[in-house]
Amino acid sequence: MDSEKAMEAVSAAYRDRTAGTAAARRSGERAVGCLGSDVPEEILMAAGYSPIRIFGVPGEPTPAADSYLESAFDPTIRSQLERLLNGAYAGLDRLAVSNSSDSLVRVFYYIRHMRRDNAVSTLPPAYFYDAKFSPFGSSAAYNAGRAKAFVDEVSSWNCLRVAEADLKSAAADCEENRKLLRKMAEYRRGPAPRIKGSDALMIIGASTLMPKAEHSRLLSDILAGLDGKPASAALPLFLSGSLHDEPSFYEAVERAGGTIVDEDHDLGSRLHSGPEIEVDPPDQAAAIAEYYHLRRPSVKKMSVAQHRATLMAQVEESGAAGVVFFIRAYDDAASWDRRALKAALDDEGVPSLLLDKRPYSKEAATADEPELRRFIDGIKAQRGGKQG
Repeated sequence: MDSEKAMEAVSAAYRDRTAGTAAARRSGERAVGCLGSDVPEEILMAAGYSPIRIFGVPGEPTPAADSYLESAFDPTIRSQLERLLNGAYAGLDRLAVSNSSDSLVRVFYYIRHMRRDNAVSTLPPAYFYDAKFSPFGSSAAYNAGRAKAFVDEVSSWNCLRVAEADLKSAAADCEENRKLLRKMAEYRRGPAPRIKGSDALMIIGASTLMPKAEHSRLLSDILAGLDGKPASAALPLFLSGSLHDEPSFYEAVERAGGTIVDEDHDLGSRLHSGPEIEVDPPDQAAAIAEYYHLRRPSVKKMSVAQHRATLMAQVEESGAAGVVFFIRAYDDAASWDRRALKAALDDEGVPSLLLDKRPYSKEAATADEPELRRFIDGIKAQRGGKQG
């Protein structure tokens, strides 16, 4: 398949988020919905389940979720719960919720109460996957234990013990996919990126919705077409702040003359940021847990100092000429570190733009275009002056 057709196939999978559930049914597999970014997909795959990331829909009404969640709840998670409640993911066999944020922990408890009280018929049985994110040996040991407990749990779902060979095969498929995503990241980087940020976002997101082998085949075809592609003149920018589960803001940046070359939200490069999983380890579940433990933590789990150091390293590595802080209304965690991050950027002479309290809607991105264009044009003018 040529590069353009492969990108069309990936984009179609990304935009139709519930198609993966139906595809799993057709292929005889079962589907597990994943809420949060830290559920080990490898373990689900080894047990014959298709992991399907749960996405929200910006701007879509959330009447069912509103009846359960507080008014100041993260709008992205509110929309994800709405889709679980309104039947969009009715074909799921199970739901796995990770503790990627405090809001997700609370959602798990709400879901458990809904099922206990038989309040909602569309919710599948839910499992809470707990992990620690601090960089200590005690956390690594805890996570290895949780991964093994998860293997036991998924084995109980179909009364068939997950074999070590199946864990190794699933880990190899996921690692191959992440290697290709890391290769794509090289094409994203400034000063002359060869792939748009919006395309990269869709490619990364589709990896959470499609069978890994299929996604890897398509991504290989996409990468094969990038070597001969001319470099873009768009200004490379880094994106920090709230999660983006669709490309409208990335596309707004592109229309304004820039492109996002890296990001720190949970549906971006974090998903492939970790070290390679050990080949043929003595304990595959522990090796899987180690990957998730050692990859870049979610910004919601970092200390201010860790976030500052990580952001500065990402900005330098990506070749970004500026940073955009995009923070949604009610996403308070995304705003807590912003002043410290801006101070660090100012010390290094890296310009930044704050877009604060943005609504969870596609239209908000279009409204930001004039401000984005002024920011981008200002950086270009400053760089041109220095070159002159």
